[in-house]
Amino acid sequence: MKSSGLFPLAVILALGTLQVSWAQKASQRPGTCPPDNIRCIQAEADQCQDDSNCPGNQKCCHYQCGMKCKDPQGTTDSQKVKAVQDPLVTVWPGITDGKKGQSKDVVKKGSCPVVNIRCAMLNPPNHCLKDSECPAEKKCCEGACGKACVTPENNVVKKGSCPVVNIRCAMLNPPNRCLTDSECPAEKKCCEGGCGKDCVTPEKN
Repeated sequence: MKSSGLFPLAVILALGTLQVSWAQKASQRPGTCPPDNIRCIQAEADQCQDDSNCPGNQKCCHYQCGMKCKDPQGTTDSQKVKAVQDPLVTVWPGITDGKKGQSKDVVKKGSCPVVNIRCAMLNPPNHCLKDSECPAEKKCCEGACGKACVTPENNVVKKGSCPVVNIRCAMLNPPNRCLTDSECPAEKKCCEGGCGKDCVTPEKN
């Protein structure tokens, strides 16, 4: 007899869950959140939890410094891209696969330039996560502070072979002075050296 009393309670809980889910979908407004171009230094209080908390047609956007009410970027009837509620991702209109408003996972030609500067910021924000989020021929590469869309370098493999190195480096994680042959001058190749990669004169094959 006691178990029969649990059935109405289960039904009520299920209906409540469906109602909350429907309310969340209904509160989502059209348009996309503008990109987060401001680097967060200190977290701020959230201005909203979802779109229904924002005035007018503003959307509740998830940024590095907290939830903010922002004017959405306009979309046309044939190009409706949902905002990605993630501080590290922005789906740009025009770079979609036409199915679900999600960007294609495309690896573009070229190699990322070497960055020898270390960022002093803790957990710097990324302005992209993959090449498909970058316009034209630009690639999503590690920059001085977080990932960004940059012009790639041509990845050229030069003639010759790298010389054999019989020396073991005593340094833990030695720095590389190059990553690809295209970063080396003249005929030199980027090869494993005594401590990290370096531009060296190759051996003839």
